[in-house]
Amino acid sequence: MLKLVQLKQMPHQNAYELTCLAVARKELDKLLLGVPPYRNGDSGIFADGPADPFDTYERGIIVFAQSHPDINMRSMVMEAADRLCESEAGREVVRAIAFCEEYGGTHELKSITLGIDPNKLRHVADEMERLSPHQAPPDVLPKVTGEQLRLPGF
Repeated sequence: MLKLVQLKQMPHQNAYELTCLAVARKELDKLLLGVPPYRNGDSGIFADGPADPFDTYERGIIVFAQSHPDINMRSMVMEAADRLCESEAGREVVRAIAFCEEYGGTHELKSITLGIDPNKLRHVADEMERLSPHQAPPDVLPKVTGEQLRLPGF
């Protein structure tokens, strides 16, 4: 059992320490998005976000999974991916995880993955994007009445 609930946000916590906190709180989705208290330095290539999902995934989640083989990180990441896909920023994070899983990452831990199918991750992100409502202003959307929706002969 992890006894990491006492861990508090500090200005320069590394990805592994933040992962420990997120696992204890079951908040991997928040960790990967970099929302407080999971901010991890500069955002790197994700200039609009508070965290670098590549660094968080590789130096946090992968290292944590190696240190705690008794915890099913693959399952936790997939559950987090489902929640992440509810937002555009989250879908980009899921695609970053898919990249790490397919190509073995971007840092010195290049050959280590959790064994998650990257195509499955991309499929989840693409499907959620396809199903998400488009944000058009109400006055741009055509006004359709029930009568217009009826097919001839029905």
